[in-house]
Amino acid sequence: MLWSVERKTDSANRNNDMKNTLLWIWQLPQNLLGLALWGIFRLQKREVSVSHFDYYPHVVIWTNHAVFGVSFGKYVFVGKQAIETKTTVPHEIGHCKQSEYFGPLYLLVVGIPSVIRNFRLPRRPGTWEDRQRW
Repeated sequence: MLWSVERKTDSANRNNDMKNTLLWIWQLPQNLLGLALWGIFRLQKREVSVSHFDYYPHVVIWTNHAVFGVSFGKYVFVGKQAIETKTTVPHEIGHCKQSEYFGPLYLLVVGIPSVIRNFRLPRRPGTWEDRQRW
């Protein structure tokens, strides 16, 4: 009986690993950008810590005082001050979920328009909810 329980656990782990691998490949362009950005921050020694939230992405906190975040695939980067607002991380994790949905089209459908919108609209804290309803 114990063997069958362990067998199911091994099977579930293999399925989860396969799902994560396929999702990583499905989001390849943005995951590669995320890894590149993470590497740049590490080289510049700007990274403070890395956290994991359930299944979702790494959250890298760097030391500048910007109140913004950016996500690429499974990787979320936020300024230290943005963590204190308590809205930036969930917002960026939402972009990670969109990335899973759109895969290689994410940058064209969501990423680039989001960057353009952020540069064109006035910056007011807490207004992203109004602009990004799904």
